Amino acid sequence: WSLRHKLAAIALALSLPVAGFLSFGTLTAQFFPGTDRDQIYIQVKMPDGRSIYDTRQLVLRLDAKLRQESLIRRVDWTIGESAPAFYYNMYRYKTGIPSWAEALVLTTDENKTNALIRRLQVEVDAQFPEARVIVRGIDQGPPVIAPLEIELYGPNLDVLQQLGEQFRSRLDAVPDVTHSNASLAGGAPKLVFNLNEEKLRLANLQLADVATTLDASLRGRTGGEVLEDTERLPVRVRLEESNWASVDQIASLRIAAPGIHGAGGQLPAIALSALGSPKLEPSRSPISRINGERANIIQAYLTRGVLPEEALKYLRADLAANPIPLPAGYRMKFGGDSDMRDTVIAQIMAPLGLIISALLATIVLTFNSWRLSAVAMLVCVCSLGLSLLSLAIFRYPFGVQALIGVIGSIGVSINAAIIIMTALQLDEDAAKGNLVAIRSVVMNSSRHIISTTVTTFGGFLPLILEGSQFWPPFAMAIAGGVLLSTIVSFFLVPPMYALVTGIGRTPQPARNFQIAQQQWEKLAS
Repeated sequence: WSLRHKLAAIALALSLPVAGFLSFGTLTAQFFPGTDRDQIYIQVKMPDGRSIYDTRQLVLRLDAKLRQESLIRRVDWTIGESAPAFYYNMYRYKTGIPSWAEALVLTTDENKTNALIRRLQVEVDAQFPEARVIVRGIDQGPPVIAPLEIELYGPNLDVLQQLGEQFRSRLDAVPDVTHSNASLAGGAPKLVFNLNEEKLRLANLQLADVATTLDASLRGRTGGEVLEDTERLPVRVRLEESNWASVDQIASLRIAAPGIHGAGGQLPAIALSALGSPKLEPSRSPISRINGERANIIQAYLTRGVLPEEALKYLRADLAANPIPLPAGYRMKFGGDSDMRDTVIAQIMAPLGLIISALLATIVLTFNSWRLSAVAMLVCVCSLGLSLLSLAIFRYPFGVQALIGVIGSIGVSINAAIIIMTALQLDEDAAKGNLVAIRSVVMNSSRHIISTTVTTFGGFLPLILEGSQFWPPFAMAIAGGVLLSTIVSFFLVPPMYALVTGIGRTPQPARNFQIAQQQWEKLAS
């Protein structure tokens, strides 16, 4: 029937790939696949200016809460720096920061880890409001500090900070955003001494003398080192923190002054408060630059399981409906997961032109015909649609794993088309357009195609049934695409072959009837 009604058969065979392309918009955009691991890491950030002892006290309270969880079997902490990067895409970018701590957590069941992350995030936000605590899981893909980022560029830091606060408020309004922060923000308060230069001259002191004394008293002086294994640890001597825990105590520090005579065996010194007055001022956060350009990076963290692409769509729609005007000389771009995804796609698509050219040259040399090569390329396009259709039917997300599976499916599907068209070329009657001969050749080739399809689908079936987030989209894109491609192989390729080989040929119905009659007589005998 398909050979007698070629156009109808081609239209029906193309309906499935077309349905696959139409369903692409319904696929969940999860470019980087998820993971099923029994590992969590927690990032704790106290306000700037808090000491490492304050951070340690909060960590002890948080550690006690974690160890009460039945799903948690181990907790390890680092305070003042990032934890070791045990996974390939983790950043280790914090060091020497007293207000920072990280925990590495192992759970007892990887299938319940995501639910535990979501619950812990809600609980620690309520119980530890004095710190920003982010409970994160392990993800695939290139390393990103935060899944959702906005990068602002411009020359003036104050303008960048003001714009950052506006964009940060928009990020906070996005559903499922748990925390946000900006790289340009009010830093820790700093104590500034406004010294009276006249009093300094009377005491035979310079500004550098006061600065040196404060540095030696508060930060300390290195007086030697201790060798521990292969590491040299400096020995730093300084005043006890109890002697400079407040502004008044720092102001009462004594500075050696040559013009002052000591009494009662005391060293000649003068109190710092006698030389000036202290004042608390806000400090600016460190200036961040990207490619040498000043930038303010606004970051947002999402509820576990929420795809960054979905949150980004909401943010784009919000900014499109109510845009934030940027002054002249300032610009913005989206970073985080979106920026990394675009980078990976660009790297994947870069050699695409060379690959298509090599594929087309191989097909043309195989068939020595542009018409048959066009049929083979049509099969490639159909295979892409069939893989998308299989992902849409079983509700798998479309990401880099599925994309790799689609490419593999195209290779297997075009192999079936090459087998059929090569066999048709080698058969003299089929090459002349005889429909009965074409049917006979296709039926003889079906054994190889069906066996290849069954073994391919069966080989990927365990990965589909495995049920994780990593392998099933990849396996379904290949197995589903190859399984559905049999329809294209049997009901699209033969009619297309009959059409393209019949172009320009004088019809010979009598000859076709004679050949058909001879084949039926052979079958009857």
